Amino acid sequence: MSTSPTSSASIHANITEHTAHGTASLAVICPRTEQLLLIRHLLTGRNQFPGGHIDPGEDAGTAALREVWEETGVPAQLALQRHFDLPGTTQKATPWAVHQHRAPADPHRGYPSHLHIDHLLVGVADSRQTPHPQKNEVSSAFCTPIADLADLPQVRADIPVAAAQALRELKAWLTMRPETFGAAVVNVNAVRLTDEGLPAHR
Repeated sequence: MSTSPTSSASIHANITEHTAHGTASLAVICPRTEQLLLIRHLLTGRNQFPGGHIDPGEDAGTAALREVWEETGVPAQLALQRHFDLPGTTQKATPWAVHQHRAPADPHRGYPSHLHIDHLLVGVADSRQTPHPQKNEVSSAFCTPIADLADLPQVRADIPVAAAQALRELKAWLTMRPETFGAAVVNVNAVRLTDEGLPAHR
């Protein structure tokens, strides 16, 4: 959720309850263990996907990967991407879904509750990596089984539904691309893979 001082000032200038900001978040899944990476939001106390504001000049995919790295220290890779080249263009990451949320007020930064138009992407990472939460933005970061999300205290209402659907689509997507990711993140009993590990995002 962090932004540079300049971009943060421009994003949060003259905010009202009707202001809408573009944000990006990432459902980071380990297909091998069917676990999901979550953060506990510092303001709301709810467990949710890592994510935050799209900085000026960023696309949603770049912002989502940056936020995951900054908030959790976990390197992730994008998945469920459709490659469709058009002449004279550069393709950017494709959001899996776009939804509007109401963001909480932040009394410390002095802005009210407002709207977030969130670009949700799906990614993969190895659940054996230890998250290192950025304490000025999130209170914790952890992996948890997707099957147990409905019973997780303080989980945001949309997370169990979105994660379960993303996992179903991700497993189908990976069966068509068996060498896309390393064996560390994919169930090798279901899909043939190379022996390469997951490369770090940074």
